[in-house]
Amino acid sequence: MERKNYPNTISKEILNTYKNVFMSPNERIFLSGLIKEFHPKKVLEVGVAAGGSSIVILDSLDDDAKLYSHDYASEHFRDIKIGYLVDNFPKLKPKWTLRQGGLCCKYLDEFCNDGEKFDMCILDTTHCNPGEFLDFLMVLPYLKENCVVVIHDISLFLDQTEQISTCCILLSALNGEKYLPGKKDDFCVNIGACKLSSNPMENLFDVFNCLRLKWAYNLNKDDINDAKKHFAKHYPVEYLALFNDFCNNTILLKKKNSIFNKIKLLFKNLWI
Repeated sequence: MERKNYPNTISKEILNTYKNVFMSPNERIFLSGLIKEFHPKKVLEVGVAAGGSSIVILDSLDDDAKLYSHDYASEHFRDIKIGYLVDNFPKLKPKWTLRQGGLCCKYLDEFCNDGEKFDMCILDTTHCNPGEFLDFLMVLPYLKENCVVVIHDISLFLDQTEQISTCCILLSALNGEKYLPGKKDDFCVNIGACKLSSNPMENLFDVFNCLRLKWAYNLNKDDINDAKKHFAKHYPVEYLALFNDFCNNTILLKKKNSIFNKIKLLFKNLWI
């Protein structure tokens, strides 16, 4: 693991945009620094919300680079218009493509219809299972060798609940060079990155196996079908079977918990 301490090259106007931005200034400096160091030509962002990270990425990219962003929400996130902060910086918009609604796998072929894969990817979605595990597995076939994957909120569970430890676990599961901001004794940084190995598929099971961990939410039928079609297209059949098992087990567990809670409530009422 390597520590990266970048100088601030973000314009004051963008760095001081605080409203509805879920990255701290230091986290945005780290993200910008990675872009300035690796000079990606094609960047994928999964999870947009207000667009606070989007404007940092767009401002840091080389002139000939492009950002392709996706958000699961079709219109709004917590009453926030998806990506609205980018509207405040019209000069950045020519570099940007935004798609919304459903899983990101629905748009990856469109994003890569020029035949070029992504050389940087930023994941910042639900932070709870299956969340970023599923996001990474969807985008992996569209990432170049040695792609830099940036993951936000890797320490969020320290302040809230262990249920949102997905990002921390995913960063640990990825195979490649790991980067963190800050000093060596700063263990609670909330953003990290991994420069994937030259064969990122070699530890595919390690990430798929993360889906075995208890899910915080169920996927709807459309999302399950979209993910199954995507995995069938890109992965060996045994991984599709694993995903089917994980989906079915999660649904079964939810039903069992629902029945158990009803029984608990029944016995509680009997003793009142």
